[in-house]
Amino acid sequence: MKKRQLITVLVTLMFFGCKISEQPEFKEMQNVKFSGFNVLNKSVEFSGNAVFSNPNDFGFAVSGIELDVYVNDVLVSHISQESNSKMQAKSDFSLLLVFDLSLKNINKDFGSMLGNLLKKPTIQYRMDGHLVGGLESYGIKVPISYADSVLLR
Repeated sequence: MKKRQLITVLVTLMFFGCKISEQPEFKEMQNVKFSGFNVLNKSVEFSGNAVFSNPNDFGFAVSGIELDVYVNDVLVSHISQESNSKMQAKSDFSLLLVFDLSLKNINKDFGSMLGNLLKKPTIQYRMDGHLVGGLESYGIKVPISYADSVLLR
């Protein structure tokens, strides 16, 4: 009889003990930095940290991030980056992103665009996508929507 009660308690805890109180959320991009121009690929290289907040009492495994990056409302890059990280319980989590923004679709004359960027060395960009992760068999997608500008220096 005690064995049966113990199994019942364990099964109940498994199903109801790890309840997601709130969805983890994207907070901001930090330390977005210009790395350089790639003249052969006609792209600009960047890196930065995507910061997320997990308000839950348990952590999540982070498997990757999927983002579309826009400059002047033109899709210039898709970031698909795998991760083998853990988002801890009740804490913020930072994921390093390294990406290239192709400038081919923004302006067909790359030379004049490069000249304009040197005169006004900022790029305004927008990122839309999601972080992918989960807890055991429960998958999550944390939506990301962010817009900012970065200095090209």
